[in-house]
Amino acid sequence: MADEELRMISAFGVRHEGGGPDGADIAYPTLVLVDAEGQLLWSHRAIRNTDRLSVDTLIEEVRRYVEP
Repeated sequence: MADEELRMISAFGVRHEGGGPDGADIAYPTLVLVDAEGQLLWSHRAIRNTDRLSVDTLIEEVRRYVEP
């Protein structure tokens, strides 16, 4: 999604000021799980721009909310 004015990342509280190329503001890596009604079930926001959850951890978290 294009967010050239950074409204979405600011609204979600995931704005990393000066974290991008040439000191541009960017979003911290963030994952959200939302149900069919639009309710937030789970989220993860990295502490540093280089942080990433392992695939195994992500699958474990999603399985807590999604029925097989």
